[in-house]
Amino acid sequence: MQVSEVGPVVTASLQRLTGAARADGAQLWLVRAGSPAEVATLAQTPRWHRDIDGLGGFGVLLAWEGEAPAFEQVSELARVLIGEGLFYLGAWGPGSARVEYAVDVTDVTMQIDASDGPDAAIVVTTAFGSVPLEEALFELWELAPRDEGKLDGPARVVVVLGGAQALAHTVRDRAANRDDLPTPDAT
Repeated sequence: MQVSEVGPVVTASLQRLTGAARADGAQLWLVRAGSPAEVATLAQTPRWHRDIDGLGGFGVLLAWEGEAPAFEQVSELARVLIGEGLFYLGAWGPGSARVEYAVDVTDVTMQIDASDGPDAAIVVTTAFGSVPLEEALFELWELAPRDEGKLDGPARVVVVLGGAQALAHTVRDRAANRDDLPTPDAT
């Protein structure tokens, strides 16, 4: 991560794919980033606070091709996202169970550190393994579990790590070609 005189340089991009036409105001966003650290930096910016966590809790689908991000990288990202209001994280790509485990361990560790006890709200996680990306997107959009005590909110964020152009294209294409996903309004 680079740092300028005014703070970290944000290299990840954030793009709204849908508007808020659903009754629940849900919005789908796409983040393209080279690493989990870039996503963590983005999640601490004013734009993220305004458009994502400023509206309540949020769900994330973390997708990649090739080798899964390292446990430590995922843990650091999870720590930031949980602190910002994450209520759901789906992991899609090779090694998705390890990524889900890293988020779960981080969530429990943060609860223990905060002395929240056994009744603490948890982040719901899913490892998608080899299911089609479209199924993971459907779960994020329609089914992202929100019943474990975390604050719900309208933002659903698909994070595509690395140079996975095809994954980002699939996400944009599915958002543009689904009747239940409204088109974005001007931002």
